[in-house]
Amino acid sequence: MTPLFTATDVKNHVYCPAITYMTHVLGLRETETEYMMYGSEVEREGIISSVIPLINAVKVIRGMPLQNGELRGVVDYVLVTRFGDYVPLDVKWSEPSRPKAAHVIQLSAYAMLLESAGYPVKMGILYYVERKGSHMFRILITGELRRRLRNVIMDMKHVISGGINEAKVDERKCPNCNYRAMCPIGSSLSH
Repeated sequence: MTPLFTATDVKNHVYCPAITYMTHVLGLRETETEYMMYGSEVEREGIISSVIPLINAVKVIRGMPLQNGELRGVVDYVLVTRFGDYVPLDVKWSEPSRPKAAHVIQLSAYAMLLESAGYPVKMGILYYVERKGSHMFRILITGELRRRLRNVIMDMKHVISGGINEAKVDERKCPNCNYRAMCPIGSSLSH
């Protein structure tokens, strides 16, 4: 049976494949942090009002649930342009100078889900909100990005079928990981 991953699972796997192992093999779940609760608050509709005219959106869909054979997810917003393109918009509470790789892959998962439902997608938006303001990044949904996403999903399947010992864990990320207290792998993996 093919596992059904969420777009968040994809993001977490890019951050660290040990999270895939912990959630899909060991059944562990992340406890909600204050940071995550605040992230839910910033996803309210008014937060994206400045983006709508920049994209020429004629329709905004909030919280669109999507699923195909191997992925599921609920994209924060989908902006429909006057040209009929669908633009997934993912809101993040963060202060990056550039889009984070894990967030780009998560956005590409939403794009793939929209495409598999028959909606045309050319780009997505990562919208980072922080106390001092916001930053918008347009991400082109390219063939290369789609290939990266397929490779991540294949790697996730490999990890849950017993390939965790071959996974590459960047231990520099461990101090900032919400799973670190539960992680049975951490420094035991070879790099």
